[in-house]
Amino acid sequence: NKEDLYAVLGVERTASIKEIREAYRKQMLAWHPDKHTSTQETRAEASVRFEQIKKAYELLGDQEKRGVYDATGKTEWEIYYGNPILVCSHCQLPNGGLTMARIEL
Repeated sequence: NKEDLYAVLGVERTASIKEIREAYRKQMLAWHPDKHTSTQETRAEASVRFEQIKKAYELLGDQEKRGVYDATGKTEWEIYYGNPILVCSHCQLPNGGLTMARIEL
C-alpha cells in the first residue's frame, strides 16, 4: 500500500521547497520516536513514520529527484532496485537488537 510522498509530508503537489521544508520539520517533531514511548508498538509505529518522513523529504527536497517522482510516480530507488527494505534505527528490541521494517513510501 504505497503512500504518496506529498501526503506523507502533508503538502500539496504544488508546494514550494520552503513549504516542503517547513512540513518536514513539523512532521519530524510530531513523529519523533522519543515522543512515542508509551509502548514498544507505539514507538515502532512512530519510528516507521519517522523514516517515511525522512525519505519523503530526501526526495521532494531535491528538485531533480522530485521531477523524476512527479513524472513517474516512483522514487529513484524504486526505479533501479524496487521497493526497499530498510533497517529502522529506532526500532530496537529490548535485547538491543534491531528489527527489520519494510518502509512503504
